[in-house]
Amino acid sequence: MYKPKKIASVAVAAVLVAGLGLTPISSFANTSATDVPDTPVTITGVNDGDTVKFYQVFDADIDASNNLTYTTKVTGLPGAYDTAAEVAGKDGRTVADAIAPVVTAGTATYTATAAGGKVTQSLDSGLYLVTVTTTSGATKIYQTMLVNASPVVKNGQYAAATLENVEAKSQPVTPPNKTVVPADGSTSGKLTDSYSVGDTATFRIDTAVPSFPSDATHASFSVTDVPEAGLSLNKDSIKVYDGDGYKNPVGAESYEVVYNGDGGFTVKFKWDYLKGHAGQKVRVEYKSKVVSINVETGKVGNKAYGTFTPNPYEDKEVSTEPADPQVQTYGFVFKKVTPTGTALPGAEFTIANADGPVTYIDAAGNTHTDGKVVSDANGYVHVNGLHKGTYTVTETGVPAGYQKVDPFNISLDETDKGDSPATPNVTEKNFDVNTADVTDPKQGQLPTTGGAGTVAFTAGGVLLIAGGAVVVFRSRKRD
Repeated sequence: MYKPKKIASVAVAAVLVAGLGLTPISSFANTSATDVPDTPVTITGVNDGDTVKFYQVFDADIDASNNLTYTTKVTGLPGAYDTAAEVAGKDGRTVADAIAPVVTAGTATYTATAAGGKVTQSLDSGLYLVTVTTTSGATKIYQTMLVNASPVVKNGQYAAATLENVEAKSQPVTPPNKTVVPADGSTSGKLTDSYSVGDTATFRIDTAVPSFPSDATHASFSVTDVPEAGLSLNKDSIKVYDGDGYKNPVGAESYEVVYNGDGGFTVKFKWDYLKGHAGQKVRVEYKSKVVSINVETGKVGNKAYGTFTPNPYEDKEVSTEPADPQVQTYGFVFKKVTPTGTALPGAEFTIANADGPVTYIDAAGNTHTDGKVVSDANGYVHVNGLHKGTYTVTETGVPAGYQKVDPFNISLDETDKGDSPATPNVTEKNFDVNTADVTDPKQGQLPTTGGAGTVAFTAGGVLLIAGGAVVVFRSRKRD
């Protein structure tokens, strides 16, 4: 399946060695009785598990007349590089980029997996194109390499070349840096406690466009966001920026937004944008509403990762390790009791801050938007999902026979790491546990009428009136 082209010239071999300065790898039987032994080479600078492929472009042989000849092993090479003579003396990087799309479309002569940060192998004589494909999670795109395993002249005879280690060169791929912007718009970070349940948080994903060669046959780059169940994406809020300070909106024609079944999304950059913006910093910004939290930690977050083509001549994608920023919330709990210390259920409180009644999550995981919470059968008042700050607690519903307490304040911050006793089946790590019970005093006794003393006074008055009537009657009879 190839077109053999031979060049009988010792000079060609010399120029290949001197001009391309390349290197070799893989074990094949010699093709003639006068062939030289295979040439070992070591590729360094690779990660364990990386796939290294060697494609023989030109096969080198020693013919019966002791001439060094080359046979083209790849069909369809560009006209300027389809013979060893045309390749000799040219810049190796230029040659590799020019022939890579055609060469890598075929089957590799040898494939190996890196271990210990290197690959060592023996190569039959000739010129090879070498590719390295990173494993999942690695953040680099390797350049193609030319390895020249042509025979050299030693003591007037052809012999296998002695090759130095070849270090694989690569371009870094910037893994997405996912942050959440505090509510006051200050510097974003991996964690913020400035949002409560019901608030809308701003998230940012910062990365950079990988560098792909202009003739890449496979080049892709995308950013994916995977939210936890507690976040609700605002699809209209997704924006993409590039440039210094991320002030320049990227045109919608340069990327595609795909919404995923998990409530997240993927921004896929198009090839025209990628090839014109190698190394360009990119930011994806969007908003999500906090609708629920992890009741044990008080947190909710989402992961972001990048997906790219590690080998621009191979139809394969890998993903970076995900970044995972989170929103941190807090809760508080206190016990409502009678003056004798007995639990007092049914007392209603309203929780508010400077903006009014809050949205919170109760002990059962339900969301309330009116700020009202009622003490449970054990007297506990349990409130979760609040951001850092100070809250006013006001008793707005008093059980019969008791008086309400004066309003009081509770402050929440990162020091609150207690476990709420109102939820014995859940171990929280974000609660302010008020050890002082909140006591409703008994309703005071007001003055009343109709008591025993009143009856006594009434009876005495009746007797006095009756006695007066008798005196008057006797006086009239005497007259």
